[in-house]
Amino acid sequence: MIIEIHHEHPQPRRITEALRRMGTRAGLIAYPTDTVYAIGCRVRDKDAVSQLQRLKAERGEGGLWSIIGPDLSAISEYAVVEGPAYRVLRRALPGAFTFVLRATKQVPKLLQTRQKTIGVRVPDSAVALALCEALGGVMVTTSAKGPEGQLLTTPREIEEHYRGKVKVILDAGALAPQPSTVVDLTTTPPEVLRNGAGDLGPIGLE
Repeated sequence: MIIEIHHEHPQPRRITEALRRMGTRAGLIAYPTDTVYAIGCRVRDKDAVSQLQRLKAERGEGGLWSIIGPDLSAISEYAVVEGPAYRVLRRALPGAFTFVLRATKQVPKLLQTRQKTIGVRVPDSAVALALCEALGGVMVTTSAKGPEGQLLTTPREIEEHYRGKVKVILDAGALAPQPSTVVDLTTTPPEVLRNGAGDLGPIGLE
C-alpha cells in the first residue's frame, strides 16, 4: 500500500496509518530519507529482520548493517557513542552520513559484523525522523534497490520491485538519490569508506 505524505511536514495520521499497516510482526516499510528511499523494520522484529536479510542476500549484499534513529540518545542504545566519535556525530547529525561504530550488546547478533560493528544514521529527513519517533526508537534499514543494484527513485518503482515483500510505502515524491557518506569511526584516524551526499568539510574529516 502506498501512503502519500508531505516530505517536510509529515501528517501524523499518515504515520499512524503506516504503522498500522506494518503490523507488529514481519512488517517492512519503504520510506524516504535525506539521501535515498530505504526499506526498514523494527529492530526487535526478528521475522522482519530476517526478511530484510533475504532481500539483501537476493541483491548479493552482506556485511555491514545499518540502523536509523531519531537522535543520538536512541542510537546510543545500540552503538558505542563516546569520546571523539561522539564529537563527530554531534557536528554531523542529523545529516547525510552513515557512521560505523562499535555495536553494543543490545544489537541482535544477526545484525553484527564479525568486527562487532554497526552502521548508524540520523537523517535530515522529517519523514524518516517522524517514523522512528512513532516506532519509539530505531529501525534496521537498507537502501531500496532494483534488480541491477540501482537505487529506486519513486514509490511506484519500489512497489513494482517489492510487491508482496514490503507492506507499506511512504510516498514523498520522487528522489534524485545520492547515497550517504560512510565513515568508519572505529579506526584512528577515521576512514571514509564511501563518498556520498554528506559534506566532510564542516565536521573536520575532509
